[in-house]
Amino acid sequence: MAVLEQFVEERRRAVDLRNWIDTYAVNAAQDSETELTRMCEWARARLREYDLLLSQARLSTMLRDRHLFPAVDPLVETAGEPAPEEAFSGRPGPKTHPRRPNIL
Repeated sequence: MAVLEQFVEERRRAVDLRNWIDTYAVNAAQDSETELTRMCEWARARLREYDLLLSQARLSTMLRDRHLFPAVDPLVETAGEPAPEEAFSGRPGPKTHPRRPNIL
């Protein structure tokens, strides 16, 4: 969740920054060499950085480096018999084995 939340937050910031630039860049273009012009240039530079941070390649690298969502999930047991329908005590047990995912 932390990786997803970080990525979503960065994307939201990039969208907000892009909207701010679109709003103020027209005014800045009319006045050359003003604080607003310099701020718009600075904001465009930050936006380029966000665009690099938000690339699909970066997200894939982050997921791979943190070993998230591997092709073979080491937490899923694939060998052996199917999960038993009843617990050993003879009472009806859970429909899924505790070590197998519940796929709906």
